[in-house]
Amino acid sequence: MMRQLVYKILNRMLHSGKFGDIAHRKALFGYLPKEKTLHYVDVGAFHGYFFETVKKEIRIGSAILVEPQPALAAELRQKYGNDSSVKIYETVLSDSRHEVKFYHNAESATSSMLRIDENVLGGHLDTSVAEVTTHTAMPLDEMLADDKRHIDLLKIDVQGAELLVLKGAARVLARTSYIWIEVSFKPLYEGSTTFDEVYRFMNENNFRLISLLEGYRNTQNELLQADCLFERIAHD
Repeated sequence: MMRQLVYKILNRMLHSGKFGDIAHRKALFGYLPKEKTLHYVDVGAFHGYFFETVKKEIRIGSAILVEPQPALAAELRQKYGNDSSVKIYETVLSDSRHEVKFYHNAESATSSMLRIDENVLGGHLDTSVAEVTTHTAMPLDEMLADDKRHIDLLKIDVQGAELLVLKGAARVLARTSYIWIEVSFKPLYEGSTTFDEVYRFMNENNFRLISLLEGYRNTQNELLQADCLFERIAHD
């Protein structure tokens, strides 16, 4: 019981944006251009902590924040609703337009359109589901159909549904320079994406992996997640 409580507290700290994960991820900003004003898209914006860190490290001229959890989307609107350079979408993204269930977990940082695999994470995290809601998911291409701007940095953190978001973003990817994406090395959710699938997809779509930072480990010190930075391959 004590071990579970400790890991629950550590997980909250990890995803709070106030402790090691944000400080650690700052190392990746060295790869991003700092001499110009950038357009940023954040899929899975959560509380907006990561967006705040991005703004401190590089010049953001405009941003799109996507967060499907109503309470968190409301928090983002409260923070940035008066900022004309920031647009907020309370939307579930996937590979196509269809009805999906969204699992609002007791640990909100783990909420997803996929259900947590308790065989992998049970005993390490609180895997209980607080609520299940139904949404009409849409592809990122559809959500941004009227926005043709070049995207300097696209961040994706969608708890196992990364490949679904990527598959629904062909036109968006074609005008994106860098993609910052959370990956898992084994399925942490039922039917979720793993690193090898993301890596293969990114290579097939003209992106190369340029940096990787370790993320969440379980109680056996097994590395389960990391953050990857992919760069579009420039052709002469």
